[in-house]
Amino acid sequence: MKLDIESIFSAVPSPYVLLDSDLRIVWANDAYLGVTGRARETLIGRLLMEAFPADPDSVSDQMLKGSFDRVLRTCATDHLPLIPYPIEGADGVVSEKFWSATHTPILDGAGRVQYILQNTNDVTEIYDGVALSSAQQVTHAGLMKRAEEVSLKNLELDNLSLFFRTIFDQAPSAISVTMGPEHRFQFVNRAHSDINGGRPLQGKTVREAFPEIEGQGFFEVLDRVFRSGEPVTQLGAPVSLQQPDGRMLDLFFDLAYQPLRDRATGEVIGIFTQAHEVTKQKQAEMALAELNDTLEARVAERNRELETLHETLRQSQKMEAIGNLAGGVAHDFNNLLQTITGSLQLASRELEAGSPVRGRLDLAMKAVDRGATLASQLLSFGRRQPLAPKVVNLGRLLEEARHILRSAVGEAVEIETEIARDLWNSCVDPANVDAAFLNMAINARDAMAGQGRLSIRLENVTLDADAAGRMGQLGAGDYVLLSFSDTGSGMSPEVSEKVFEPFFTTKEAEKGTGLGMSMVYGFVMQSKGHAAIDSAPGRGTTIRIYLPRSFDPVEPLPAPMGTALRGGSETILLVEDDADVRRVNAALLSDLGYQVAQAENADRAMEMIEQGLHIDLLFTDVVMPGTLSSREMAERAQRILPGLAVLFTSGFTQNSIVHGGRLEEGIHLLSKPYSQDKLAHKLRDTLARSGAGAGSGSASGAASGSGPETGGAAPPDTPPDGVPGAAASNGADTRRFEGLRVLLCEDDAIIRINLEEVLEMWGCDVLAAATGGEALSEAESGEVDLCVLDVGLPDMSGVDLARRIRSQRPGAALIFATGNNTLDGIEDLAPLRVLAKPFADEDLSRAIAMVMSGRGTAKD
Repeated sequence: MKLDIESIFSAVPSPYVLLDSDLRIVWANDAYLGVTGRARETLIGRLLMEAFPADPDSVSDQMLKGSFDRVLRTCATDHLPLIPYPIEGADGVVSEKFWSATHTPILDGAGRVQYILQNTNDVTEIYDGVALSSAQQVTHAGLMKRAEEVSLKNLELDNLSLFFRTIFDQAPSAISVTMGPEHRFQFVNRAHSDINGGRPLQGKTVREAFPEIEGQGFFEVLDRVFRSGEPVTQLGAPVSLQQPDGRMLDLFFDLAYQPLRDRATGEVIGIFTQAHEVTKQKQAEMALAELNDTLEARVAERNRELETLHETLRQSQKMEAIGNLAGGVAHDFNNLLQTITGSLQLASRELEAGSPVRGRLDLAMKAVDRGATLASQLLSFGRRQPLAPKVVNLGRLLEEARHILRSAVGEAVEIETEIARDLWNSCVDPANVDAAFLNMAINARDAMAGQGRLSIRLENVTLDADAAGRMGQLGAGDYVLLSFSDTGSGMSPEVSEKVFEPFFTTKEAEKGTGLGMSMVYGFVMQSKGHAAIDSAPGRGTTIRIYLPRSFDPVEPLPAPMGTALRGGSETILLVEDDADVRRVNAALLSDLGYQVAQAENADRAMEMIEQGLHIDLLFTDVVMPGTLSSREMAERAQRILPGLAVLFTSGFTQNSIVHGGRLEEGIHLLSKPYSQDKLAHKLRDTLARSGAGAGSGSASGAASGSGPETGGAAPPDTPPDGVPGAAASNGADTRRFEGLRVLLCEDDAIIRINLEEVLEMWGCDVLAAATGGEALSEAESGEVDLCVLDVGLPDMSGVDLARRIRSQRPGAALIFATGNNTLDGIEDLAPLRVLAKPFADEDLSRAIAMVMSGRGTAKD
């Protein structure tokens, strides 16, 4: 037979009420409702203190709350033999009542108090002594007084206990009191509860409460303190405590165990334990100890790193200083050579066929050519040689150069080549690559005394930040690695350090200029690459060249220049400040059939054009005195004479037409010194490209060579139809992207301001932002044709920003600017381009033209 407990409690005459752990009434029997004069619906769900309000400072309220607190804290039954507690009746009249109460805890599965069952009996009549004789009333009054005194004394003790508990709960250390040899918890403060995850401890032994610390030594310490009566202190004691989620947490504590003694007998009855957590301090001490253990090795390693960095910086500064000197010398030297070249060629034309002087002039021209080569190598070392880079595959260039290398090193040198499959492309000047091949092969031949093995290897490599950082200014990313290894005598570290310096050579007198390897070094550094030497006496030498990877397809190389001398009848304005060079060049041009006007500087040239001089081509030196630069002069002249062809010449280029060592797109340059043949072909090529020479001049027509001369630039990408304001990217076109609405997001203020100025100069309407959030706000404000986004933004990735912008502006084209060439997973965002920092203005211009035409997902 199943008992109905609720029915039984409801029927008993003694009052019962059931409270939850918040002291909210969840059930009451009929007897309780009767003695309190309440209806069930007015009590259920209400807090007990709200249903039966009392002055919080009154004795009755404090006694009742104290009893409940003891039950919740100890999980044990508590009794209130006598408690005065007034009750307000249904008629609003407050009656003074005296009660006797028992509070019994009902625990949940974890041992915590879930409910409290209160049995309350109204003892007011007993307290008042109703229906007692006079003698009985005297005895009863004494008993009631004594009971009241005991209750008040218990209340005082409760208040005192609460006071000390409050103090202990505010203590930062974990405090506990255990009683008896089994160490049963009598008291724990709030800090202790926080550490142990709030698990119920009252009444449990330490072994019951913390089974996971078995074997960690704490049970044994408690036993020793209890047996010996001697206090124990532990500093930085490790302990592993289980957390509510099951994790084990490793902590450290300073612990103090103090025995508690019986006042009467002096015997140990319990232990007062204080634990102060020192986990962070201990971890710091351990880390410091570990650091001290390895400090000497770390200091030595750091010193080695600093020495390496210092040496790299010293070498870089030395090479830079030598490069500045070499470049300056080459500039003046080239002007002298140009005067000599022109004069010799003009003089040779006036000689009779059999004149003995012609042989001497030919020797002089060969000497000039050698001087020009030396000057070119000096410029290359100084990184001032204007490059005409093209996207090439170095493996193909190496295959094409094999017969030249074979001829240069001789039959006694075995050449081995290893070219990686799927070798990456690189954007470099092909002529300089061929020269580098030849110079390194000749150096290897001489190091092997004309006999040995030369191994040439091409492979793909990816450098992380650490590896790249050990190579000076090289950035992390993808590179094509070219290695030349010989089996020669090798070099000492002192010699290896000087190999790339101009005029340094280990060869015998008059057997080497010492400029071949310096040219290689300058070309590689100007191409944003790196050159390194690995050599030691007796084990040969390996030269490694790192060239940045290009993601663009290979470009076709120009056809060889024709051999026939071609002139014309167009009018050319020659602008040259060096009087000797100007006279010689005027004679060379006249000899080719051109009408020649001369000006000593850019200011005078502009006066002549503004006064009505009509010319077909402006032929000007780059380095020009006066208020106008040659570039400014060319732009103003082309505004007055649309379609005017412009050919620059110089023995030393400046940033007016070169950026990052590369000619701007659309710029035509003829490097000094040059022969009349090269001048003739370059003039026809420049006129043909501008359209000014079509159908004019002599019967020669347009130049047959399809590419630029040494130092020239490839023709610009033809802008796509439909791109706002897109025009050929030449010197005069400063509004090439008129009306293009560009969203620029770059967190570096200097880079952002520079790019904004360039884009506005090109006619773009620029919305600039420093963060992804600002960029999204700008994108919401209006239409966007193009987004130029830095990848590493402070609040989000540039790729994530691009995806969010595309969700708002699906038609927006994208250009990513990044220091990392290995940006992947972006193909779905096409059309886009990736520009590797640092990049020049022409790189950005080309990228804009490409993405606005919807072409590809390539990287520049």
